[in-house]
Parts: sequence; structure tokens; C-alpha cells
Amino acid sequence: ALPIYGESLVVTDTRKGYVLVWDSFPTDENSAPTSSSDPEGVGTPRNITSDGSSFLIGDENGSQPTCWGEPTANRNRQSHIWVNRLPIGAPDGCIWDWYQGDVSERGVIALAAGGQDAHFWPSFPVDNDTALQRQTTGSQNTPMGPPDGEQPDAPGEEPPSPGEPQAQIGESTIRTVGNMPQAPAHSYLGGDGGDVVITDTAIYFVEYNGNRVTGWNQFPSAFEGKAPDFSVFDSDPDVSTLLRDGYIQNPVLANADGALVASSDYDRRMYVWNEAPGENGAQADYVYLTGFPAWDNTYAQGTLIIAGRDSLAIWRDFAPGNLPDEVIRGQLGTLALSDLKGVAFDGTYLAVSEPQSDTVAVFEGIPDVGEEPIRSYSVRGPGRLDMKDGLLAIAPKEGASVLLVDVTSADEPRELRVRVNLPNQAKFLPFGFAIADTSFHRVQ
Repeated sequence: ALPIYGESLVVTDTRKGYVLVWDSFPTDENSAPTSSSDPEGVGTPRNITSDGSSFLIGDENGSQPTCWGEPTANRNRQSHIWVNRLPIGAPDGCIWDWYQGDVSERGVIALAAGGQDAHFWPSFPVDNDTALQRQTTGSQNTPMGPPDGEQPDAPGEEPPSPGEPQAQIGESTIRTVGNMPQAPAHSYLGGDGGDVVITDTAIYFVEYNGNRVTGWNQFPSAFEGKAPDFSVFDSDPDVSTLLRDGYIQNPVLANADGALVASSDYDRRMYVWNEAPGENGAQADYVYLTGFPAWDNTYAQGTLIIAGRDSLAIWRDFAPGNLPDEVIRGQLGTLALSDLKGVAFDGTYLAVSEPQSDTVAVFEGIPDVGEEPIRSYSVRGPGRLDMKDGLLAIAPKEGASVLLVDVTSADEPRELRVRVNLPNQAKFLPFGFAIADTSFHRVQ
């Protein structure tokens, strides 16, 4: 991010965690910053929003113990604020969540990296009172699914002959533990690359995760339920051109006894093919609207589970087109859920990774409310998981270590002696074991 403050230039060095300030615009490559600070509690500084006096810098790995305003589930996503001064040294405070936006005389409009709403403050948030004045476009309850596509025949029934009316199939029962995730009237999918630009004629939203630019013609009189007035690239503001054209972002695959499952945290969808497609461009037979960003999935002995953020959706006898039997949100057994990044089930043991607490927890089967895990491992930043016959593979969310542990023993996880860089996934295969060595662009 490169905003100009008077004659000063402010830059965030995301990789190193520094905020750099030049008192005047640099004229050549040798112009060193006037100030280079590593503010305490600021982990990965990202986007910069400023009203010309105060600064807000979004951060996906913040560690301030408290912030202004209403807390969010992910306490590491923070926006640090320097009040009436350049962002040098420790911030004066922070607000919960990682925002990126723009400022006008009417106030601040921003998108949050992890949300689906647009946010508005009548004035720049500089304390708890102004932070609590935040308004959002609002949410409404939306259940998962039903999927797009034909519903499957009921078990044991023959499909109807051509021309015969189909029998009414009873609705699948979703047994919900806690409330279903919220889905707004319009999903402002800013993600970690979103932004807001306020001009004299319109307010533009860069919906990075939606692959679209939408907009309002003017400041709305009410923000709750406010949907875009237009889209720059399509007549329908809700259309994601990637989804329209059949692209799947960040797919994680599972073989469900011949059916192909691809869950996507980016799309907040799950795609199912009745069988593995044998041609290019084959569209999925079913598309589920998951209602939460599923980061990982697992399948064993008829049970399919997808997991992400604070939710797990569970099919105990999966068939393409069926709705989940259970959606667990907020807590699994005694484990608090806020940012699930991995799930593995081998038919006997269920493991989940929760990087917010640096925990990998293992249960015997799907636990009841209040049930303790049989194993709990302290792992820094755990990511996706896989398991076979009690042997659990742990890939990092960020890092360079792949761990293995036998959950049937009292052993601690051990690091595999492999040279990897940001391995995205470690997977047991019918013919062996493989690691997606992401930053080295290879599979080992």
C-alpha cells in the first residue's frame, strides 16, 4: 500500500512486518526511508486507509490484546490505528478485523478481508465510541444448499420410467448445532485483495474474491441490506464471472467412492460430480452453497466432512445431491472453533486443526457436545490434515514442516525429514504418500 500523506510517502512491507515512511517522495532507488518501524503487535501490515490525518493499517496477524469496537471470532485480524500522526512506532489502538477502504467527507467505507459485508463509519474510528458507530450492509439467515442439480433417487428405489411422474422425495433433515452461518443479501467478496474507491460520481467495490467490480451510485440513506446498484463487467452484480465460466478457486478434492468432490473456501461452494469427469470443461452435477469458507475436506466409509472458519458440515451417508445431516458451528466437543484449517477422518478417528489456538485435536468418531478429545497436540499454525489407519499427517498453514503422528499412541508429532517450502497439503494415496510443495512448485 502506498498512500501519500502531505509530502510524505507511507509503505507497508508486508513480508518483513515493517511500516516505512519517506518525508518526501523518493526520487531514485537509493532513497532510504526516513523512518522504518516494526510496531509492537503489528504482524503482517497490509492495506492502508487514511483521512489525511489518521491512519488505519489492516493486519492478518495482529497481536494487540484488546481493540476498539465489537470483537470478531478471529482475534488476529486487526486494523491498527495511528491518530492524527504518521504510522511511526506503536499504534494508538486498533479495531477488530482487517479492513481496506476509502474516506470521504461522509465517512469511511471499507471491506473486511474475512467478511461478506460492506462497512461504514460516519467518522474515522479513533476510539471505542467512534469504532462502535460502524454500520454494515447486514446479514440474514441462509441455510446450506439445496444444491443446484437433480436430486438423487431415494435409496432402494428404482428410477422412474421415462414419462412417468417422479415420486416426491422427502427433504433431508439438517440437524443444526448452533445457528447456521450468516449470508448477506449481497456478498461483498473483498478477500485479502479487496478495496473501495470513492469518487464524485460513484462508490466502487473491488471484490477481489468475487472477480468483479460493483458499485453504488451514491451514499445510501440506509446501509442494512444495501446491494450494489451496478456491476462494471456484468449486468448482474451478484454474478461472479469465474463461477459463471466454470472456474473453481482453491479446490480441495476428495474421492467419495467414485464421486468427485471439490470444496472451495474462496467460492464458498462445494462441487460434486457423480463420477470423475472424462472430458475438459465438464460442469459439476451439483453445486452446494456452503455458507462458510470450507478450507479442507475428508471422506471415509461413506462419511463426508467439510470444514472451515468455525463450522463443519457432515454427511454420514453421502450421496451426490444430499444435504448434510449435521452442521456443527462454534464448538466441537470441548474445542472452541474459530478458524478451522484442517479436517481428517479415517472412519474411526476425527482430527481437526485450529491455528488460532495452535491445536490439533483428535476425537474418537464425531464427538457429542462437551466430549473431550482423546489427543490434543500443540502445533504452531497447523493447516490441512489427512489420516489413514490412525496415522495423522499435519501440513502447516504457513511454514516449512510436515508432521506425522500415530494417534493410537502417546507419541508427539514428529517432523518429516523433507525439504519443503509452504507445503499446502500432505496426502495418503493408494500408492503411497505425497506432499504438495507449494512454494517450490512441485509434488514430492
